[in-house]
Amino acid sequence: MNILIADDTPSIRIFLQKVVRDTGHTVHAVCDGHEALSYMKNHDIDMIFMDIQMPDLNGIETAKIIREQQSEWMPIIFISATENDREFAEALSAGGDGILTKPLKPILVHAQIRAMQRIVDIQRKLHMMNSQLQSLSKTDVLTGIANRSGFYEVSERELKRCRREHKALSILMIDVDFFKQYNDNYGHLEGDHCLVTIAQALKNTLKRPLDYICRFGGEEFVVLLPMTDLEGARQIAQQLRQAVQSLEIPHKASTVSPFVSISIGAASNQDHINTFTINDLLTKADAALYTAKERGRNQIVAISPNKYGQFPTSSVQI
Repeated sequence: MNILIADDTPSIRIFLQKVVRDTGHTVHAVCDGHEALSYMKNHDIDMIFMDIQMPDLNGIETAKIIREQQSEWMPIIFISATENDREFAEALSAGGDGILTKPLKPILVHAQIRAMQRIVDIQRKLHMMNSQLQSLSKTDVLTGIANRSGFYEVSERELKRCRREHKALSILMIDVDFFKQYNDNYGHLEGDHCLVTIAQALKNTLKRPLDYICRFGGEEFVVLLPMTDLEGARQIAQQLRQAVQSLEIPHKASTVSPFVSISIGAASNQDHINTFTINDLLTKADAALYTAKERGRNQIVAISPNKYGQFPTSSVQI
């Protein structure tokens, strides 16, 4: 741990620095509350030993400020030259986690560090577990790519960034052609394997770090393309369609290809960067996808509003 000592008495600082170093931890020392707050702005601290009575800004007031400013808990152990119960109660109420009285004893300092270390270790494990749970909550269990929840979080952030830089953002909505018939003919386990294979092929085809793919539901996937206009989206869509086609997954129930194929609807906000929402783009991409399926599937339909608010379409079909 990185341990900070805040005490206006030089002998106490020297004593505590030696005792803390003996426990194998890193130690830093300052003279008062103001220095402690200043030091913490630029350094990560895991634990503080702090004198209650310090000039100008005492330990209790310093602890209150730390608790207000710090989003995460860290242990604060107060040091006191008296045994004033009222002062002790005030110190603990201000955010203290323990109190040591002078003269300080190494065995008690070591014990406080070990006790706080256990709590810090548990806190770190909980943070790690929470991070893993958050990641899992935004990951599709079957395919391993992002799910709808993950998509909405990333897409809103990217939309704001594109607006700041006045760059277009595009969305592709992808549907596996005749997937119900695939499940009926090959079984649901093969259907799951098919979706996993397609998801990985789509993900591996996207080369830019900003591009983001998710499983939107069932056999539908959505691709987020920041900093991309409609023509760029159309080119990427064609690469994705060809990547799935090249897998050559047999599909005897398809009427458009002997292999599994996909239809793609593309939409861009290039003419309405500051007004279109993510849901607006999803609606337009979904409409384009519907048109692609109506026209026979295994193709791309791109849609973008012109200055009159109309939405002309164009398609690429192989």
